[in-house]
Amino acid sequence: MTPMKAFQPRRFARMMAWTLRGERKNWITMGMVSCAVFLTFLAYAAWDIQGESPLERWDHIKRGTILCLGTSCGILMVCSSQLIAHLKTKEQRLAYLSLPASTLEKYLSRLLYVGVLMPLTLPVAMVVADALASLFALTLGGGYVMEGTRCAWLALGKLSAGMVEEALALVLYAVVGYVALLLALLTLCSVVFRQGMAASAACLVVVLFATGMGVEWLSGMGPVVSLSDSQARLLLGLAGTFFLAAALLAMWLSYRVYRHLQVVPGKFTNL
Repeated sequence: MTPMKAFQPRRFARMMAWTLRGERKNWITMGMVSCAVFLTFLAYAAWDIQGESPLERWDHIKRGTILCLGTSCGILMVCSSQLIAHLKTKEQRLAYLSLPASTLEKYLSRLLYVGVLMPLTLPVAMVVADALASLFALTLGGGYVMEGTRCAWLALGKLSAGMVEEALALVLYAVVGYVALLLALLTLCSVVFRQGMAASAACLVVVLFATGMGVEWLSGMGPVVSLSDSQARLLLGLAGTFFLAAALLAMWLSYRVYRHLQVVPGKFTNL
């Protein structure tokens, strides 16, 4: 059979539907576990604010929201290591490799599921958990109505309002580029080493350690290196662009490795 190389939207849509059918159990499980963890944090905040002053109440709510956002970051990194989690057994490989779709369509369907749909489940899970926490607060006398979602929304609004300032926008651009690079490296390591969680954890530790050492080195050179405002803006812009370009390169390399997973010799030696 001649391999299918051209990208066809209709065939890609069928491939995406097959991916969602095959992963619906894991997808639902991830959503329910995330919702349960978020509910634990928010329900505790709803219980802890009873009888507190308005300022203390808001501190407890912010603490619960920060815990939810931190947990979301951890789950997002786990999601980045699941690109080839569906190719663990020979039966799974045979079923997946025999599907009538090109390598690019298979890769994009997995990337869309792992990199878009699974992360989008997290805000939905948080809203559902916040609604359940509000119902729990009613049994305690009220005082909590979707406060976690409101806190996260207010923080996002403040961040968006600050985007009008060029300096803050450039800082956010550099941070987004760095996060994109980190997630792309996690994806690449999970594909190259075929040990999703272990490789992702090792990559995360190395990158964060290197980042911490770099920040410490730069802070130590503060008195020596002085930058004007225009130079600082240029440096942030270049850093963000470099991070995004490196993230795209890492994703392209992960696709190149993924292409070799589609070659099936007699004894599956490359799988």
